[in-house]
Amino acid sequence: MRFVPLTFLLSLSIVASNARDFYVSTAGNDNNPGTQQQPWATIGQARDRVREWNEANDAEDITVWLAGGDYALTATVVFGVEDGAKPDQTITYAALPGAQPVLSGGQRITGWNVTDGRWTVTLPDVVSGDWDFAQLFVDGQRRARPRLPREGYAYMTGTAPSSPQHKGGLHDRFCFAGEDLKSSWTNLTDVEVLAFHEWSTSRLRLEDVNDEGGLAGVTGGSPHPLIRGTRYLVENVKEAQLPGEWYLDRKTGELTYLPLPGEAVEHTTVIAPRLGRLLEIKGDVSGKKWLQNLHFRGLTFAHSNWTTAPTGSCIAQAESTLPAALLAEGARNCAFKECVFTQMGGYGLELGDGCQRDTIESCEFTDLGGGGVKIGPTRTNDEDVLTSHNTVRDCLLAHMGRIHPGAVGVWVGFGHHITVEHNEIYDLYYSGISMGWTWGYGDTPNHDNAINFNRVHDAPQMVLTDGAGIYTLGRQPGSVMRGNVLYNLEGLPWAVGMYLDEGSSGWTCEDNLVYQVTTHDFNVNYGRDNIARNNIFGPILDPGAPLMRCGRIEDFRSMTIENNLIYFTVGDLVDEVWPTWPVKSCLLRNNLYWNAAGLPVKFRDKSWEQWQSSGQDEGSIIADPLFVDAANGDFRLKPNSPAMLIGFKPFDSSLAGRLSPPREPAKLFPRLYPKNLWNPPYTLALPDAPRY
Repeated sequence: MRFVPLTFLLSLSIVASNARDFYVSTAGNDNNPGTQQQPWATIGQARDRVREWNEANDAEDITVWLAGGDYALTATVVFGVEDGAKPDQTITYAALPGAQPVLSGGQRITGWNVTDGRWTVTLPDVVSGDWDFAQLFVDGQRRARPRLPREGYAYMTGTAPSSPQHKGGLHDRFCFAGEDLKSSWTNLTDVEVLAFHEWSTSRLRLEDVNDEGGLAGVTGGSPHPLIRGTRYLVENVKEAQLPGEWYLDRKTGELTYLPLPGEAVEHTTVIAPRLGRLLEIKGDVSGKKWLQNLHFRGLTFAHSNWTTAPTGSCIAQAESTLPAALLAEGARNCAFKECVFTQMGGYGLELGDGCQRDTIESCEFTDLGGGGVKIGPTRTNDEDVLTSHNTVRDCLLAHMGRIHPGAVGVWVGFGHHITVEHNEIYDLYYSGISMGWTWGYGDTPNHDNAINFNRVHDAPQMVLTDGAGIYTLGRQPGSVMRGNVLYNLEGLPWAVGMYLDEGSSGWTCEDNLVYQVTTHDFNVNYGRDNIARNNIFGPILDPGAPLMRCGRIEDFRSMTIENNLIYFTVGDLVDEVWPTWPVKSCLLRNNLYWNAAGLPVKFRDKSWEQWQSSGQDEGSIIADPLFVDAANGDFRLKPNSPAMLIGFKPFDSSLAGRLSPPREPAKLFPRLYPKNLWNPPYTLALPDAPRY
């Protein structure tokens, strides 16, 4: 997307002036008084002057209006406690009606030299070591660094002992095949190996390559073993550059771009990110002094930087510690509404320690190196420091994981009364929503959370595995998943609809529609007191997988599955014949089953009669639910459906997704990572390991 500013003067007549309105324009001057006729030029100046005005005047709502245009930030804009509102007051930074102000952490690249179709420019700040970047945007589109192999993945052919300096289980050496790596590549330590593990990745800088021995070392190291069969890609290889790609030589400061057909240097806007953090909204958490009632509306935040550290980057799950372009801490009753977060290196927005009663609503998070929203993660018994009562509502979160494929759309670590509702989440490579950060049945501050009416689809797109539309961890009593629609979730070998993992407990999952997932519509790896009620569980994709899974049989109720419509074509219904004595750890009752392929309804080796006689599925029936067009995703019920015979209550799945009308139909960005293969070369042979 290309940001085209609207002129400030066209907006002057739209907003009436009064004592609490101030104005900012790219055509303004920070020496001005901030009026309509004489606006300021920067949001930093507006913050400082609003603070002074508010200290000297009685409390009344204040609005700072931003005209359209690109506001290049030269440093992180920090709002402290003193920049928040007084009691019964709101301070808002808002776009003028019809305007699109863009707060950018990037710098426009100019001064190109064109030789033989190559655009080059030398950047002094890169030469001095003051600037490095791993993203480039040309006319609003993300451009890639040169990468190998051009198709598919390379595969490690074996592991090697770690270097003596790497202790604590880090792995920094692996074997490779043929010419997958070369010691002759330019700036070898700037070449990055992106290794794909099951649900995460390691991004590592090459240190040395032994061409004859097929042995490579990386700086730093990964906690994941770099073993035979590990997929990887190699990025930032100067010798592999093709049209539409760019290369930054950090030693000489020279940036090279090979244009695509039709791109002319005099008509092209090129932006590279400089700032890792655009905004910080910081209350005093340790002193328990909160920044209150600060709102942002209609603003676009773009171009945050992220580069691989000299020792590499490997985050165990969900890219949970990956920084966000905007960070809030100790913020209370603050809001982001109708804002856009785009073209960033990490996550878009993080609500950290002490953030409570904050709202993220009607925003768009697109084209992100990481994920969309992070909430948490501090685990503490201090209710003031916990994140709580925060809401992510009516947002679009799409085209994520462009640098970090293990990131998720909305990630919640620790917190209670967190609501994630009416969002559309798609085009990413791991899970859509992840909530909870405790493994097992230990104490957790999470409770009374809600994941409702979200539409999650097109993930993890056969790139990573063990992900889900909705994924949870640990005890979260009183929590609900309701009204969600989860579909087109393909992973290898796993991708799940609703995945209650590692001690997930206290969830009520009802009125959800799940279909076209690789392995399980509903999976409780292990947990207690979970209920799946009144859902529609549609077809899975893997004929060797169970539609429902209970990962551990225990001496208490793990899950109850009741009043659901279970409609399938391939696969088993359950992962094993769940016992009913001495405790029905996994109980099914009052469900409707139908195999649309005409196959018998069986539970592993048990016939329907044997299954019911064992004590399972009392009150359940086998009958065609009479969906309108299940093959094409229409799971509405026709008249005279037998669904009501088992107590099913029809629900409207069209209510899932955004409340705001979409600007355009959902579509995928071009893939950044190839699909994984069912039978890749150099796989580690584990003949006795179960797939599920």
